[in-house]
Amino acid sequence: MTTKLIIFDFDGTLGDTRRNIVTTMQMTIKELQLPSRTEAECASTIGLPLAGCFRALFPDIQEGIVSRCAETYRRIFNENLQKIMPEAFPGVVKTLEALKEQGFELTIASSRSHNSLTELTHNMGIADNISYLIGADDVKEAKPKPEPILKTLAAMQFEASETLVVGDMAVDILMGASAGAKTCGVTWGNGTREELKEAGADFIIDKMEGLLEIVDESNDKRTMKIIDDNLINGVVEQAKQSPRLRMNYNFHQSLNEKCHRFLNCLEPGTFIPVHHHPTKAETFVILKGKVRVSTYNDDGEVLESCVISQESGAYGVDIPKNVWHGLECLEPSVLLECKEGPFVEHDVDGILEVKKD
Repeated sequence: MTTKLIIFDFDGTLGDTRRNIVTTMQMTIKELQLPSRTEAECASTIGLPLAGCFRALFPDIQEGIVSRCAETYRRIFNENLQKIMPEAFPGVVKTLEALKEQGFELTIASSRSHNSLTELTHNMGIADNISYLIGADDVKEAKPKPEPILKTLAAMQFEASETLVVGDMAVDILMGASAGAKTCGVTWGNGTREELKEAGADFIIDKMEGLLEIVDESNDKRTMKIIDDNLINGVVEQAKQSPRLRMNYNFHQSLNEKCHRFLNCLEPGTFIPVHHHPTKAETFVILKGKVRVSTYNDDGEVLESCVISQESGAYGVDIPKNVWHGLECLEPSVLLECKEGPFVEHDVDGILEVKKD
């Protein structure tokens, strides 16, 4: 396994928020005059979406009361933040800094709300090390479903095979495994070692610094990456399962690198929207299959079109900067692409509406 992306849970993994969560939950229960719950009972729900926590504590609760619980909890939690400020666990800040310096992309997938994550990561001094956040309100299906991981992979353009998911609860491990990623359980949070093992964690660590050893030992020490059928076939299978019918395999270690090199495996039916890079050229070389590459003017009219394939003798194209271009996959295909970094979403540089025949 070559790890390039590390996705962290937040509560109980990076942030020591147990006291805040349990205190807030018990205060919410008391204010709404629900039967009291112990600290252990409240803590056992950490990692679930907020509504799920109250459903787990009160299986027969009415949905209307669940909504009141969530609203009351959020209000009290924000009030308690003024009195009980969560802190990063020992070793978290330095380990995140070390991982970032080594070129790993670091993100968070949490059952906490996106705004809350943004605020807490800034307060703890770790926001600068985090490239992407997924909160419970960013997905339709939260942990242990794989959607938070799959959405992160799509946004960051990495594969599950390049990803390590780190968390303190069984739901984190199940989420990562369901997405096809390797998983690492941590024992300083709210779950037990036995629960993490039972969930199928690939690694378990007792201190944050142990993560540095895991990624060092698991990463490939070879001096070259061979582009062979084994590599390509693995990416092709992921492309077939992707809703977009395409999947990247990045050779660059970070989205901030100056030169991005990657395989782009495409299935018939996928079309890369017409876009341009105002300051960057882009090169496409066909390794397998057949792809039509077209350039456009500002009105969406085709300027040039070329089918690249091994059989045609046109093996690739180089697109100058600021030229509108789009790709259509004509048969299962594998492209080697190269362009200047850092990564910018297509819709940031612009998507062009093209004229249909």
